[in-house]
Amino acid sequence: NELGEAELSCSVTAPWGVLERLTVTVVNDLSPFVVNDAEELVSNVISAECSSVDQLTASPISIAIPFASRYRGMYKDIMVKVTDVNFQSIYLTPTSLEGHQGSQKGSAAVVKTSQLGLFAAVSCLKKETWTVPRKGILRKLHMDPRISFCYPSSTFGSRVTVGLKVQPIDQSTLSMLKTKHDEYYPVMSTSSLVHMEYSSLVPFNRAITVVLPCPPNPEKRREGIETDAERAISASVPRVTSIHHFR
Repeated sequence: NELGEAELSCSVTAPWGVLERLTVTVVNDLSPFVVNDAEELVSNVISAECSSVDQLTASPISIAIPFASRYRGMYKDIMVKVTDVNFQSIYLTPTSLEGHQGSQKGSAAVVKTSQLGLFAAVSCLKKETWTVPRKGILRKLHMDPRISFCYPSSTFGSRVTVGLKVQPIDQSTLSMLKTKHDEYYPVMSTSSLVHMEYSSLVPFNRAITVVLPCPPNPEKRREGIETDAERAISASVPRVTSIHHFR
């Protein structure tokens, strides 16, 4: 890094008996087998193996994986993905997102686990879950209170669990879509995409109300800026006063 210190790939805390039997290596070449299309890899891929599995079960290890902090956001979570030899994965929620890289404090996903394999910090969409009772509910998202869902009474015949993720669409993504698909050309701005899953196939008895914030039209914003600039220019033009000399 800028201080001349070696880059820290991960930090492991465990009893000495486990550490001396633990082998940790960086295996970034295996990243295509670890990360799927809905995730972003934000760290090195770490392989951790231990010759004494029984001892590991009795004494779980704590592993801290530095990650690129720019991938954190309102709609995204940092999770640690653990993949076994059969490429079956589980997700661990970090107990902390801070760690030390040499003498510097930085972003690091810290988890405690007794399962070894391939470790990677990934950026993925946050998921909110709630239950819709028969009497209905008005729900504002914790991740963005501007997004809300109103379920009237008797929307469902029984209690239903809802899982939701929000995918923001920025202007660069919209511009890319316009260049590849003509049907998107008239679109000037768009709200985020909302992915919803229900726990059962219970039919809707009543319509629900969904409120989504939509960014302003960039063309209108540009027109407003130009109008304000013209007003500023016209306001700054000095008034010329004619002076007549009479004899």
